[in-house]
Amino acid sequence: MKRTSKRAKALIIFFSTLILTFCLHYLYSYLGGYDKVAVFHLGADHRLVVGRAFSGRQTSMIIEKYYTESRAMVLDSILKGTLTVVSFEDPKLAEGEVSLFIGVTLTGECAKVPMEYELREFDCDQKLVTYLSMHPLVMPNSEDIEQKLKQKADSLKIELSNFIFEIHYPDNSKIIEAWSKR
Repeated sequence: MKRTSKRAKALIIFFSTLILTFCLHYLYSYLGGYDKVAVFHLGADHRLVVGRAFSGRQTSMIIEKYYTESRAMVLDSILKGTLTVVSFEDPKLAEGEVSLFIGVTLTGECAKVPMEYELREFDCDQKLVTYLSMHPLVMPNSEDIEQKLKQKADSLKIELSNFIFEIHYPDNSKIIEAWSKR
């Protein structure tokens, strides 16, 4: 049996690492990891959202339940619209707790609201928006996006409301919006 020299082992390790690095770079690029996150300043908006409110631990299974129910209503065309999660900033919440309104932003008329759901109306004079189309594995987290929206609001001297919209689409892309106070 022939022994491999130390130099040959080093070359094998070097080229293996090089190939692995190239593959990971290509995969990250293919999934959209290098896509720039831009913040756009848009005008007034009005939105009706049918959903359910939740306030409590962010690890609660109720959040997933509400999200899954709302997504099913959109996919099954029970409600015409897009899946929406509204996150409220509440100073009364403890560490690890969230205040959410999970539901469907209506795109058309809705004759009736399902039982246990409520209808909320949102209005603004201007909003800051970012579009995220990359794969969820490489998508920046919501906290980073919210920070970018707040920085842009500060630079434009816009006073923001205490909530952030996340609009989720079936292709896993999403829009995150910060609205001005009325």
